Amino acid sequence: MYLFDLGDGKMLSFVLCDDNLTVLNKLSYMLENILMQYDYDASIVYKCNNADSLLKYLNQHTVDVLFIDINLKNKLSGLDIAEQIRKTNKDMYIIFTTGHLEYALVAYKYKTFDYIPKPFVSERLELTISRLFDDIQSNTAKFIKVGNSPIIIKEEDVLY
Repeated sequence: MYLFDLGDGKMLSFVLCDDNLTVLNKLSYMLENILMQYDYDASIVYKCNNADSLLKYLNQHTVDVLFIDINLKNKLSGLDIAEQIRKTNKDMYIIFTTGHLEYALVAYKYKTFDYIPKPFVSERLELTISRLFDDIQSNTAKFIKVGNSPIIIKEEDVLY
């Protein structure tokens, strides 16, 4: 088990977006259970069910991980949003969720971390989160590990 402390009391921030509120709440519940079970210093900071709310939030806040449905039943799809994000943020982890498996290959065009098919299976989500934290731990470009301790600090938070 690792406790990821991102410095200054910051924890890894997750944002979830799905147009179906039932699916959104199920994902949120499953993710919160995994974060608590493995004692990850992370939390869901925002949930929404439409592209406009998501974009407004992302423009005003720093987000580490985004779970987004591809088909948001909106003028913008999850792929459109990922394309916008990548214009200004190359580091955010994007994890697509969808029942439309035909979009899987297209999704990776946007430096996608993972692609989780619906309906969600707890074991699959757990595997993705485990891989995510392993990637963060080994990603020296974004985070710095302090000694042999499980403390990880965002590189941008280091002043000198």
